[in-house]
Amino acid sequence: MTRPLVKLHRARGKRYFYSKLNGCDVHPESLLERNFAIRQEFCDQVVEYACQPETAHGETGERSPDFLLEYADGTFEYIEVHREKDVDDEYREELNEFNLYFLATSQRPFRLVLDTEMCDIETDNLNFLYEYRHIGWPHKPINLPESITFGELLLMCEQQLTLPVLESKITALTLLADKHYEFNLSEDLNNDTLLRKR
Repeated sequence: MTRPLVKLHRARGKRYFYSKLNGCDVHPESLLERNFAIRQEFCDQVVEYACQPETAHGETGERSPDFLLEYADGTFEYIEVHREKDVDDEYREELNEFNLYFLATSQRPFRLVLDTEMCDIETDNLNFLYEYRHIGWPHKPINLPESITFGELLLMCEQQLTLPVLESKITALTLLADKHYEFNLSEDLNNDTLLRKR
């Protein structure tokens, strides 16, 4: 089974978890950064990421980007995650200067991601599904239909695999977490949620 989803590093107030994508613990410095990291775990374009990868020393001071993402096409990107209400013109100008610095020194862009760009319900769904992602669950129904509701999938797992209710639920959730099915992540997952085969 997987390690616990979230632990609180009480000494420094950081939230960290085991990254199944990276194969190691990652150490986001805030809940907002942690939520961004969880989203990368499900992103097909991201092959690896690092938290607080390095510190840059520019003319306006120093800055440690929150993330460095490596994409499937071989490119990299630095990410700063921030709350929109705390971003002003001065902050954007400072980030722009560091973007120019990173482009000049590493050819890697530096991008700002705001909390308003991350749907809360979508984040909640991904946080919930993460526990079931890549757990090596042995059960999988045969002849999966192209579309089905989540409630129907639960029933199918129970009847076709003759599993107890709890194991049927785990099976159905691993099918979602491992992206055999997709659904509208911006809506709460429930028995009536329509799933479509990928």
